[in-house]
Amino acid sequence: MRVSIVAVVAFFAAVVAANGGFADNTFGGKCKYLTQLGGGKKDQTAITAWCLDKAGKRWQTTINLNRCIGNKRGQLVWRNNGNFDHTCGPCILHKLPQSPDDNVGLKCSCSRRRGKKPKYTEIALSPYNKKKKHRKTLLRLKNGRFVCGVHLGDKTERRVPDETGRRDPDKTEKSEPNKTGITENSI
Repeated sequence: MRVSIVAVVAFFAAVVAANGGFADNTFGGKCKYLTQLGGGKKDQTAITAWCLDKAGKRWQTTINLNRCIGNKRGQLVWRNNGNFDHTCGPCILHKLPQSPDDNVGLKCSCSRRRGKKPKYTEIALSPYNKKKKHRKTLLRLKNGRFVCGVHLGDKTERRVPDETGRRDPDKTEKSEPNKTGITENSI
């Protein structure tokens, strides 16, 4: 049975939209199908997207956001190994208000101090925050791979099928085995 690439892409876009993701371009037009993973489980909040590298190859890249985002008194902040989803949730991806269409943020309800109500907070995931003190811990795209501070996301090459519907096997590059908290089985 042959399945057209248009049907596959349309189906994937519908699934992404249903899961609160973005089928359109993000990260400066380099990524599509940005989706949040983890389902509210601690240590599992991650994002995945299909992104282009410098050569124009398409990669699926995934990074666990706990590696670079923390909760400081109810506010999402850039922090190495911040483990924000221990005290924040539920979280959603959303387009940042009053910004270009490809700017994406993470919005969560985060606990503050004991006895205080949680509050909604957000942090911009793209575009990049240019403040010098945050430059090393910001989420960015490097050659088709999500990078956050010193943490590299996984990336798997996604090849488009040829006219016959065949394609070569995908190639995976895992940079931090057992550190991202996301496995192929959990995606």
